Amino acid sequence: MTGPRNAARIFVASLLLASAPVAAGAQASRTTPASTPPSPSPPPGTTATASAWKPQYTYLPDEEYWKPFCNPANRSEPADSLKCIALSGTDANSYATLGIDVREKYEHFFSKDWNPTNNGYLLQRYLVDADLHEDRLREFVELEYSTATNPHAPIDATWQDDFASTSAYVEYAIGSVTGAKDAPLELRVGRQRLAYGSERMIDDRSGLNTIQPFDGVRARINTGTWRTDLYYVRPVTVAPYGFDDLANKSASFFGGYATDSFKGGSLDAYAFVDQRASQFYYRGVGPEIRDTLGTRYATNSGPFDSDTELDWQFGSFKGDDIDAFAIETNVGYALARGRNRFRLGLGGGIASGDHNPKSSHFTTFRAPYPTGLTFGIIEANGNENTSGFTPNASYTYNKKVTVAVKDYFFYRQSIYDGIYSAPGYPLRAPAGSNASPIGNLGYASLVYVLDRHVQVIGAYARYLKGTFLEASPEAPGVPSLSTAYYSAWFEYKL
Repeated sequence: MTGPRNAARIFVASLLLASAPVAAGAQASRTTPASTPPSPSPPPGTTATASAWKPQYTYLPDEEYWKPFCNPANRSEPADSLKCIALSGTDANSYATLGIDVREKYEHFFSKDWNPTNNGYLLQRYLVDADLHEDRLREFVELEYSTATNPHAPIDATWQDDFASTSAYVEYAIGSVTGAKDAPLELRVGRQRLAYGSERMIDDRSGLNTIQPFDGVRARINTGTWRTDLYYVRPVTVAPYGFDDLANKSASFFGGYATDSFKGGSLDAYAFVDQRASQFYYRGVGPEIRDTLGTRYATNSGPFDSDTELDWQFGSFKGDDIDAFAIETNVGYALARGRNRFRLGLGGGIASGDHNPKSSHFTTFRAPYPTGLTFGIIEANGNENTSGFTPNASYTYNKKVTVAVKDYFFYRQSIYDGIYSAPGYPLRAPAGSNASPIGNLGYASLVYVLDRHVQVIGAYARYLKGTFLEASPEAPGVPSLSTAYYSAWFEYKL
C-alpha cells in the first residue's frame, strides 16, 4: 500500500515531470523577501502553541514556515492540515506542504505609456506549489497559469504564460536541522524565484501577471542574525504558451546578498554582476557587463521608520566604462492607537543618466531585475535617469482596511538621456529637449484584508505629463497624453 511519504513523492514527481520540458531546455542552454526582518522562529519540533507562533504568508512561497501545523493542536481550520502533512511518525523533519495562490484582477488604462489608447482587460493568475521535506533533502515545485482577456492588444509575455514552471529545484541542508527553521548551509539547484530587500534591484516581477524565474544554483548561509545568499543564475525568458519558458543563454547573473536582521530593522549588503550579450540604451546597442555594489539600511522603531539604499555601478558597455549611481530614501512618522494607525511619509531618490553620449564614460544607472511596478501600481517609467520626491500617507483601520495615497514628482537626472521602462527598455528619446520634468504620478489605493487567506484591493492612478513628455512624443504627429488608470483585484492564498 502506498504510504504518505511515497504519495508525496509521487505528487512532487508528477509536478517535476510536468516541468521537464522547461528543465531540459535550461540544460540545453509582496509578503517578505530574504532581507525583511523575519518573524520569530517557532520553538523546536512541532510543539509550538498558537500563542507562540502565528502562521503567515510571505512574498516568496518557499520562504514560508508551516512545520508547527504538523501538530493538530496548532490548527484552527480544516485547510491547515494541507500546510503540514506528516510523512513519518518518528521523523519530525519529514513532511509535505501544499499551496495555492489565485489572483483575479481587472485593470483599465486610458493613454497607457502616454499614447492615445483606451483599453481594459481581465488578468488571471493561478499558482500551485508542493514542498516536500525529507530530513535534509527538500524538493519544491510551483506551477503557474496566467492569462489575459485583451482583444485590443497582441499577446504579451507579462500578461500570459500558459502552464509554466516558476520553481522546480532540489535543496540539501548541511548542519543541524533538528527543530530548526533554517540550516547553517542550504544548497539549491534548479529553477527558482529571487526577490531581495526593497525589490528595487532584484525581484521576480510578480506584481505583474507573469513571474520572472531564474535557472541556476544558490547557496544560503545562516549565521546568527545574518543570512547570506550566493548565486549563479540565468534569467528565464517568459513565453506566452505552455511549458516554453527557457533559460536565456545570452545572459547571466551572479553575486551575493547578505542581510543582518535585528530588532527594529535590517542591514543589507550586496554585490552582483549582470552580463548580457545585448542591451539597448539611447547611446546604442551592444554587450554589457554591469557590476553593482550596494547597501540598504531600514529601521522601524517606535513612531519613526526609514529606508535608505545606496548603489554604485561599474563595468563596460560596448567598450565604454560604466560609472553610475543611485540613491533612494524614505522616512515616515506614524501615530498608532489600538488597532488603528496613521502614517505620514516623504521619499526621494536619484538614479544617474548619460551625461555625454559621445564620450567613453557611460553613466546611465540600470537595475538588473527590478520589480515590474517600480513606482506605485502601474507600469510607467523605471528609475533609470530619474530624480524626484514622493509625499505619501496611509491610514489603517482595525488592522483590516488600509487607505494609502502617494504622489511622485519625476525629473530627468540628465537632459542628454531619455527615460526607460521598469525593465530598462527605452520609452522616450532625449529628442534634443532641454526639459527636465517628466511628469507627476499620483495614486490612491484601498486594501481590505478579510483574513490571512483573502484580500481585496482597489486603486486609481493618474500620470500627468510633464514638459519633457510633451516635447518627446513616441512618433511624429502622435502627441503625448496624460495617463489615467483604475483597477480592482481579489487574491486568495492557501
